[in-house]
Amino acid sequence: KEYNEALYFSASKKISDKWETQLGIRMEVTQAKSYSENLDQANSNNYVKFFPTAYVTYVPDENNSLSLNYSRRIRRPDFDYLNPFVIRTSPYYFSEGNPFLKPSLIDNLEFSYIRNQKWVSSVYFSQVSDFGQELVIVDPVSNITKSTPLNYADTYQIGFSTYYNINKFLWWNSFTGFNANYQHVRSKTAFIRSVEG
Repeated sequence: KEYNEALYFSASKKISDKWETQLGIRMEVTQAKSYSENLDQANSNNYVKFFPTAYVTYVPDENNSLSLNYSRRIRRPDFDYLNPFVIRTSPYYFSEGNPFLKPSLIDNLEFSYIRNQKWVSSVYFSQVSDFGQELVIVDPVSNITKSTPLNYADTYQIGFSTYYNINKFLWWNSFTGFNANYQHVRSKTAFIRSVEG
């Protein structure tokens, strides 16, 4: 069972004809409880998280718009990832959930430029804390393979994207773009090495 309570606050202000801002924050309180009859095991995970958002928009004229925004999001693990039940498919392979798996937090920062409501270009930075995913781990002594989800890394990426909307005909619309980014993964476990690329 999982219970979520949240409080929201948001405020916006148009500073002038060209400048507009918006600020917000969400507080979430989570209580998660689980019980496995097969293992006779009870687990609980309670936490409080804050999720701020901020936007600043500058519109110098009707053809151009610039904006800077920041947001924090949460990605909760699926319930089957949290189930500690062990599933054996062979003497040398089994899978099990992880009741201590934490949610991932995603911080996004983006600067965007829009031209004529058709051309959108962005420079962005995104960071994921406690990235969780199912890992396959081989025991070098027993040669037994275990598949289990872990919060195994902190990641970030920096990128640039540009897109153009072509709609010269009523029957045809094309949204064509280009995206390039650099990603860095810093491992939090000895099972995975840190990577860049």
